[in-house]
Amino acid sequence: MIKTEKLTINYGDLKGIFDIDMTIPKGKVYALVGKSGCGKSTLLKALASLVEVHEGSFSIGNGLNHENKLGFIQQDDALFPWLNVKKNIEIGFIGQGKIKNSWILDLLESVGLSGCEWKLPNQLSGGERQRVSIARTLATKPEVLLMDEPTAALDAITKEALQNLLMKLHLENPRTTLLVTHSMEEAVFLSDCVFIMDRGRILSKHVIDLPMNGNRREVHGYYDQVMSLKKIFEKEVFHA
Repeated sequence: MIKTEKLTINYGDLKGIFDIDMTIPKGKVYALVGKSGCGKSTLLKALASLVEVHEGSFSIGNGLNHENKLGFIQQDDALFPWLNVKKNIEIGFIGQGKIKNSWILDLLESVGLSGCEWKLPNQLSGGERQRVSIARTLATKPEVLLMDEPTAALDAITKEALQNLLMKLHLENPRTTLLVTHSMEEAVFLSDCVFIMDRGRILSKHVIDLPMNGNRREVHGYYDQVMSLKKIFEKEVFHA
């Protein structure tokens, strides 16, 4: 579970985010959508303890030793160009004991990269590099995932393929997840619920009334929910 209470972060005299009250139940995926600069990524960084919280509080899981329970997938794959795929995954495990070679190979198979363990990042496509980044995050067996626009830098076809992978991985092992995205389609496809955020505040919460499976795009009502969310977003953010 992820829970925040009156979470506030200041940037000098300005507030980056303020009075964020949010609860994400165990095993659920919630998405956070909003304009650039509204505080989405700041909120994720606060939950990852990468920025200082000035007021309020948050808890991850049972609130104990949350760093070992947390995985953070960012837009930039952040792979080390001089290390092969296998070594890039292993480096995410430094300080947490030895990772078994069989576990790495299983991870690569799960993200569709079997046989790529000896390749360097410059031998991979953008989508493949992001899959390595996902495998590196999952290697630590996190209970909670934070994802900051993980598909934003990809072309449309690769983006959809990676969204399908993220859905597949969630169905295989449901984790409490907070996804930041600019895409309403991505938010509706991947999440159980969507928060709309603007100017450092969460404005509203919208339950996605669709079965959680990889065929969501083909389910009757998917595009209706996308269009409905877009209209609500436009009304709340641009015409408030």
